[in-house]
Amino acid sequence: MRLHPPVVVVPRACRETCNVGGFDIPKGTAVAINVYSIMRDPAVWVNPDDYSPERFLKSSDDSGRRSHHGGFIPFGGGRRMCVGSAMALSVIHCAVAAMVHCYDWKLENGEESVNMETTLGFNMALAKPLVCLPKLVCAESVFQSVEVSSL
Repeated sequence: MRLHPPVVVVPRACRETCNVGGFDIPKGTAVAINVYSIMRDPAVWVNPDDYSPERFLKSSDDSGRRSHHGGFIPFGGGRRMCVGSAMALSVIHCAVAAMVHCYDWKLENGEESVNMETTLGFNMALAKPLVCLPKLVCAESVFQSVEVSSL
């Protein structure tokens, strides 16, 4: 989500006159927050173009907190940030864990690596769409034994 954010630019309007990077921005001015550039900013990220999930396991100090000083904003920020962000971030762990545990994944046409080049547009889509072929490795009975109780 850092290298390929759901949305590349987030539109906002200034609620009050402010100064950003030496530029005066009057109240009511429409601004575009460039999420793509923020999440690849070398002032915030070491090797910003590298895919390195372990960077999120390290804290910037001894507190154990993972802070990137506003550099990780795939869902926007502030009062108008995505209302589903908390749910998305908590559900993604279970969803990915289930997919990794229950399926053996192969790339289409026997390819060995994923082409991570992107196209420029409203979102950061891969230039060549990723096609993975799942093969169920868990016993189907695992899924059949799960009951959903009625509320």
